Amino acid sequence: MANPLGPRDSLPEVTLQRLIGLGGKRLARLLLDHADRDEALAQRLRLLVAMNTGPDCLIAVADARIRDLAGDRDQINAVDSAQLAAGIDDLRRALAVDLVARAPRTAADLLRGLVRTAGPVLERVDDGSGMVADAYVEVIAAWGRAWAAIADRDPATVAALVAEALRLVDAGLRSELVPAFREALGPNGLALLRRLMLNDLETLSAEEAADQRMDAYALLQQIADALGDVDGFIQAVILCGEQEIRAPAVAERLLAAGRAVEALAWLDKATDLSGGEPSNRSETVDLRITALQRLNRTDEAQATRWLWFARTLSLAHFHAFIEALPESGREPARRRGVAAAERHDDVSTALSFLVVLREFEAAEGLILKRRGELDGRRYFALEPLAEQLAAARPLAALLLYRVMAEAVLIAAQSKAYHHAARYFRQAQRLARAVADWRGQERHETFLARLRTAHPRKRGFWSEVSQNSS
Repeated sequence: MANPLGPRDSLPEVTLQRLIGLGGKRLARLLLDHADRDEALAQRLRLLVAMNTGPDCLIAVADARIRDLAGDRDQINAVDSAQLAAGIDDLRRALAVDLVARAPRTAADLLRGLVRTAGPVLERVDDGSGMVADAYVEVIAAWGRAWAAIADRDPATVAALVAEALRLVDAGLRSELVPAFREALGPNGLALLRRLMLNDLETLSAEEAADQRMDAYALLQQIADALGDVDGFIQAVILCGEQEIRAPAVAERLLAAGRAVEALAWLDKATDLSGGEPSNRSETVDLRITALQRLNRTDEAQATRWLWFARTLSLAHFHAFIEALPESGREPARRRGVAAAERHDDVSTALSFLVVLREFEAAEGLILKRRGELDGRRYFALEPLAEQLAAARPLAALLLYRVMAEAVLIAAQSKAYHHAARYFRQAQRLARAVADWRGQERHETFLARLRTAHPRKRGFWSEVSQNSS
């Protein structure tokens, strides 16, 4: 049946110019009609009208909206949370942009009230996306900027406000307060805030201290950073008993302050090279190297680089070690690095290192010697290596493709049989370029073994036969 309105491609496109052509009065009626059924739109329109009317109207509308947020007890689902976050963003922008320019102290007070709604709002919202929490992060930042815009602000007043907020605001947002108020507090306000926090800690019971001290000490570290007070940062680290965990952070700040000897002493408190998370260990090693170099202890810096390279095969540390050597020592060090890779526990990491260095002969030797240690399931690492080896060392590349193909077949991953067939075909193609098989299976022998071991993998054999050359 034909569409009485004509084909869809003849319908007019809704553009900005065409909407303008409708006229303001007509559009206003449309918005009002829709706002009757959409509370979020109604709130947005009310806010825009208030901004256009004047500061007193905006203050009244903002205050009413903040009271609604604080008093509402309805649960908010994940779908509606996006609208809620947008509404909070609209209110924050109105206060932080429009009202701050006219009445910064009033804007700051209203933003404070909005911040205090975070706890009750986040308790009743399904905020899996984090959009509502992110909206409150921006509110806190705007609150700090509003206070910074108040020329005659009293640092003690600002410090007291922030201290109160640290006690009342949602725990997930506390770490935003000190950075947001850094400018508004200034050095004097930051020092006062630190004193207030230390006083609060002294009055806590043992049970309360156990629950709250970690947050408080983390905030004291933020305050110390804002003041550029390395010793204050160290004091906060010691208070929370995190000397080993935070040693790299302390060392980093001591190095920035030109205190390399103390930085090394702190790094000695950190977990040694055999413990901790890899990223933390690497950070500790790099800081130690920097400290040693600052103290002109070049040999120790080089020894630290080599030790870390030998354990991790870190290409960055290997290059740094080489570059620090005189020209005459670089080639022997390179050979030493290749030998270290050949002995390394992780054959995949070793192979990757050798290929990046374009030590293809050593890479082939490693594959021939330790092929059984290669995990064909790590195709994301092995396939790029096979591609790089194919031209110079076809036997090595062929063996990598075989390892990947057999891993799929052994695991009976039928959905990946087309990948296994592709690996098989790559190995078949490379077999033509192999002159010396060095004791490895020729292609015909490999094919026969696969047929014996995996005769019922019909999906794989179908892929092979359909694409055989």
